Amino acid sequence: MSDKRSRRTKEQLTGALIKLLLEKSLSEITVTELVKEADLNRATFYLHYENIYDLFQSIEDDLFLQVKSWIRSASPNDATIFHVEMGLDDKPYLPVLGEVFSFIVSNRDTAVVLLRNPESKLLNRIYGEGRKMIIQQMKSEGNISDPHRLTYSIDYVVNGCIGIIQSWINNGLDADPINMCKITSDLVMQNRIDLTF
Repeated sequence: MSDKRSRRTKEQLTGALIKLLLEKSLSEITVTELVKEADLNRATFYLHYENIYDLFQSIEDDLFLQVKSWIRSASPNDATIFHVEMGLDDKPYLPVLGEVFSFIVSNRDTAVVLLRNPESKLLNRIYGEGRKMIIQQMKSEGNISDPHRLTYSIDYVVNGCIGIIQSWINNGLDADPINMCKITSDLVMQNRIDLTF
């Protein structure tokens, strides 16, 4: 099978699984149902994946790699991920949060399916990657005088942001990304933790 054809087949299977996951849980989806939705046959499915969970993991891995790449390039060269800028309303905001909310909207169905699904480890993986990046950055700058305070401060900020993202998704993405960035930035800034200790 050519790479282009293989890629198209995987896209069909991915799209079909995401569509089905918007309606039911992963454990309720059968290969037969999936291939019918994708307009493919079972043999084609098994050329690419061992089972439904393998396909689900592949979707999660692909999105995680996109997010990981994005996290690594999200902050300016010499700024932390907590880089602050002034908005048009003269209020400070965290650009990285705007990028997070926009990314979720751009990948709406995939993000919603993965972030709502108990089988998904995506948020834990993203959290781990972001946390690792922040700690590495702080170590390289020699700004860690109290490692325990740094660890708990990062946990506090990141878990709060994750909670807001989950609530936003559970509420059907009821606010636009710019508004969510403002709300979350305001909350982070009100509870400002100096991560440069």
